[in-house]
Amino acid sequence: MSSVILMGEILLRLTTPDFMKIKEADHFQTFVGGAELNTSVSLSHFGHSVALVSAVPDNDLGDKAKLFLKTHGIDHTFVVDKPGRLGLYFTEEGFGVRPSKVLYDRTGTSVLHLDEKDINWDDLFENRDLLHITGITLALSVELRNLAIRVVNEAKKRGITISFDCNYRSKLWTPEEAAEAYKQILPLTDICFAGQKDFTHILKWGHEKDFSPETLHQYYKKAASEYGISMFACTNRIVHTSEAHHLQGFLYTGGKFLETPSYSIKVLDRIGSGDSFAAGILHGWLERKSQEATLQFGISSCVLKHTTKGDYSSFTEKEINEWIKNSAAQDVLR
Repeated sequence: MSSVILMGEILLRLTTPDFMKIKEADHFQTFVGGAELNTSVSLSHFGHSVALVSAVPDNDLGDKAKLFLKTHGIDHTFVVDKPGRLGLYFTEEGFGVRPSKVLYDRTGTSVLHLDEKDINWDDLFENRDLLHITGITLALSVELRNLAIRVVNEAKKRGITISFDCNYRSKLWTPEEAAEAYKQILPLTDICFAGQKDFTHILKWGHEKDFSPETLHQYYKKAASEYGISMFACTNRIVHTSEAHHLQGFLYTGGKFLETPSYSIKVLDRIGSGDSFAAGILHGWLERKSQEATLQFGISSCVLKHTTKGDYSSFTEKEINEWIKNSAAQDVLR
């Protein structure tokens, strides 16, 4: 199996019980999460060697985060103790026509103190096949963004494949700030997770309009030519109610554009589903699966994540392949 490095903040999620609103809740259920951490967990359960670069406080919450990583087989050698606190975010789960709500509490977190001197480049990148990072890490501070881009450049120099998930969050930064950062990292990227809105809302490539596979295809072609990116992937979600969604996956590589059937899914917990999709696509690429099999594995990983509580998915490759084999909802990729 392959060796993967990821960089990002570890968070503690606090979720209200029984669909209660945050302001009315008197207790919360907790989950360890964070975009890169979620992808790390999936890749580890798929059988890859995985390490995470991050920082946590030197207290019981930092120990909890490290224990979580250890439990899921993730190397925390590069998770360092720093001043500050563990980042929190609160969620109230939507019901029916009421959407879910997220409230971040990330000021003064330990990861913001992560510094270049905390990283031994040779140790970090020894025998690595891939580095994965997301736009969330770039959004947290200018200093962390500069460090992340330095990490990407160092990996690129060593011939390591770079995976970047745009993962835009409007509560963390503006489209203009995101565009400036994206334009620095996209020329270094080999595998990119980006949806239609990343091109229209962030990069301003045309007017925003309803999603269409044809439009997405054209943006992927343009971005592949402009930035030299070899693979793109994303999902498109149609939300009917908080519990009922339709989900479809897309992949572009080698001039070939693929899409899955639209899956009708009942949602238990959608948080982290995009991270599960990214992990599934990366697993397919790392294992040299066909383009069709890679996309099918990615969307299946994503669909199954909706059936479990918490930010991360612990489905194994075997479990996902069994679901693909037995699902009655399969159709021909085109």
